[in-house]
Amino acid sequence: MKGIILLLAGLLLSACNYAQQPDTAVLLIPTTVTHSAQAMGQWLKANAANDYDAIKSLYYWIGNNVSYDVKLANSTQTYKDTADAAAQTLATRSGICQGYTCLFFEVCRHANIPIDLITGYTYIQGQLSLEGSHGWMGAKLNGKWGIIDPTWGAGAVDRDTFVRSFNWAHFMIPPEKAIYTHVPFDPIFQYLPHPLKPAELRDHSWHTAKERPAIYFEDSIAAYKQQTALAQVKSRMRRMETYGVINQLQRNEMAFLRQSLPAAAYSTDVASGNDAEFRTLIDRYNKLVAKLRDQPPAAGEVLLNWVNACYKESGEIYNAASRIRLEWDVSEKARQDFLKRVQTTLEKQESFRKTLTEYLQKKK
Repeated sequence: MKGIILLLAGLLLSACNYAQQPDTAVLLIPTTVTHSAQAMGQWLKANAANDYDAIKSLYYWIGNNVSYDVKLANSTQTYKDTADAAAQTLATRSGICQGYTCLFFEVCRHANIPIDLITGYTYIQGQLSLEGSHGWMGAKLNGKWGIIDPTWGAGAVDRDTFVRSFNWAHFMIPPEKAIYTHVPFDPIFQYLPHPLKPAELRDHSWHTAKERPAIYFEDSIAAYKQQTALAQVKSRMRRMETYGVINQLQRNEMAFLRQSLPAAAYSTDVASGNDAEFRTLIDRYNKLVAKLRDQPPAAGEVLLNWVNACYKESGEIYNAASRIRLEWDVSEKARQDFLKRVQTTLEKQESFRKTLTEYLQKKK
């Protein structure tokens, strides 16, 4: 995403003059709230008449206040996450496409405006740009879907120098037009009933898409957003493979998604509460083991009752750990090993209970 090199502003505007030009009158965001994405979002929520006006205001502010960071684009530095990218971009008033889009996304999040953060690759004058992946936004405003590219809307790079040239050409581009320049890695974010395959875009055989059954992309996107982090990564990979991975940028994205699987699995375990429950069981078991190592009650029925209580708790721990399923393979292996330890403890306790019970019965 960092490597995208923008062309001259004039070229971009001539190539993308298809967007409907909105009313240039915008709600101006005051400087007093531009210290954080949260403050900007809350201000827009309180002052914009609707989501369209809020997003148009944000697009205008970013395009006139954030510069493309050529030095960062050519470095190996990366943002930590979406929030970090937004914060850095706002603090420095500069960023790469990820910074532009993450800032846009974070402000909208705080304004309670639903918007999609999309990654993919671009075509410029009909040619695939291999400079790097790119990021943009997608939104449904006034009942219509549209593509918003705040990076290209701010200007362009000429000889390693950013030239600001704010324009409306990349605001709410109709999806059926945007697909020829902005190609999402995940086809459902084309916002088209007949998503185009990468090969169809490459070969200019766009008409073949209409021969496939239509999809309900809004339902697909809604279902995707309800999935766990792990399921989202897997479903994105599955859709990319179904539609075809044919260029290096897609292959890079697939490699990134594969590398993301462990983190997505762990995130899913955390979100489900299974990770916390497993850690609680480990702590409970360690306390039980420490209790078993302590001096038990003197003897007789008191000792038997104590042993039975410990045995009961071991069983509860084992049963609870058996019901958990952890998505991250490292955690799942740890859970399996944990079950073996608890099982060994149960067997030892069962043997001692049997011996002690027989002894007490003989004494009677």
